Amino acid sequence: MSIISQTVLYRPYAGNPDAADGIVALAEKYLKNNPGTELRVGKAILSSRTVVISNGAVIKTTPWKSESNQTHYFNHPQLKQYVEEVLHGWKLKGDPHTSESAEAFISHILRGTENLEWERNQSIPDAEVLWGSEAIILYEWNIL
Repeated sequence: MSIISQTVLYRPYAGNPDAADGIVALAEKYLKNNPGTELRVGKAILSSRTVVISNGAVIKTTPWKSESNQTHYFNHPQLKQYVEEVLHGWKLKGDPHTSESAEAFISHILRGTENLEWERNQSIPDAEVLWGSEAIILYEWNIL
């Protein structure tokens, strides 16, 4: 049996000490009951090893047993709601602060097709910002 998985390594926003907890809570709120998707989300365990890159991070893993389950997940309206709330406080670099610039940034992150730069929307208080950056790994593995 083959499983498709997505792992997202979030770097919480450094200006908000509650950012990691906020990302975990939003994932559990919006993504936990998406049909055909398992959700595993939590804060990384701190390590003193120098090769560890996850210290301070939130890790979200979503495995799917079929491509149709994966497609359903990516098209589910609760995923977009989750992304909108996690990315609150960011915009494409150089865009004025408008709802359209925030929407363009969210669309860019969801599609991931262009190499665009982003910046903090300074009109949003640090206490409302959760996301600092992320790395996404999409992979397929076989269960024996």
